[in-house]
Amino acid sequence: MSLSNILAASVGLSHRHHRAELMDQPELDRLKHHGALMGLRRLNLASGVCYQLFKELTLYSRLRQVSRLRVLDIASGGGDVPFGLWKLAQQRGLDLEILGLDISAAACEFAMEQCQPAGGSIVFEQCDVTRGFTYSGFDVVTCSLFLHHLTCDQASNLLMRMAAAGRLLLANDLRRSASGYLMAQLACRCLGVSRQVCCPQFRPEV
Repeated sequence: MSLSNILAASVGLSHRHHRAELMDQPELDRLKHHGALMGLRRLNLASGVCYQLFKELTLYSRLRQVSRLRVLDIASGGGDVPFGLWKLAQQRGLDLEILGLDISAAACEFAMEQCQPAGGSIVFEQCDVTRGFTYSGFDVVTCSLFLHHLTCDQASNLLMRMAAAGRLLLANDLRRSASGYLMAQLACRCLGVSRQVCCPQFRPEV
């Protein structure tokens, strides 16, 4: 997508046009999927999302006076956020037990490989969270850069399920605006993120 197309697309941000993203397609080639997950890792690293979430985890552990937290991570993708949180926790003397959920079996497999240094402290399970889940009893439920993939009703329902699954809910996502859209597109290109992450799957109007 050229800069002129990006600017043109940003004009209509007052109305949301919900389309499935290329990365969400089940028929996506495994190598392209892995490339997209690596691109998301670079975006998450650049945005500092792990530090933002871990700050809240630390405050919560101090408030409850505990050194161990059970964390449920929604739509984990390649597992870089759970692994980043675990590494920070190791440095700060906080024990995290993390369960990551993702709709993609390929993503779960990729995430398990990337999180091997954490041993059994991080596990992943395939789950379509938009269809509901029965997990409960977690201290913290996290979700990063996923809610914007959903319709408003889906996002609302998911947030309610997340709130029921744990004591503290932490959601990190995009703020929709012309400047935000432009910055996201530029960041994708500067960091070499694949088009499976940057571009929606456009379909002809019928």
